[in-house]
Amino acid sequence: MKEHAELTASQIRYLIAIKRLYEKQGNVRGADIARELKISKASVHRMMELFEQMQYVKRDCGKHIILTGDGMKIALQYEKYSMELNKRLFHSKLCDGIEETAIYSFLASLSEEKLARLFPMEVGS
Repeated sequence: MKEHAELTASQIRYLIAIKRLYEKQGNVRGADIARELKISKASVHRMMELFEQMQYVKRDCGKHIILTGDGMKIALQYEKYSMELNKRLFHSKLCDGIEETAIYSFLASLSEEKLARLFPMEVGS
């Protein structure tokens, strides 16, 4: 994966949510993300503006939110990291909101180098 900006736990959470919503329903709108993450539409709007600047998402004419190639790669990678970490820590494939928040916070605190050492088989896949 190419170098990218350091992500916060919140940004990781958004990217994974967008990816999952896209897989589940196809078109993704800000209201869908707000509902999924239980946050305001205004918060989603601000994050999407940031993600557009970072070139992780783009919007089509219908205001649908689309992950760019880089956005999708990052979302996929962090989803793999979070699922693997969840299995290692909690011995399950699914976690609750508190565990998920803890995992995203932990992942956000690590550099790409540390992530590569922690998940050697996941990098570049």
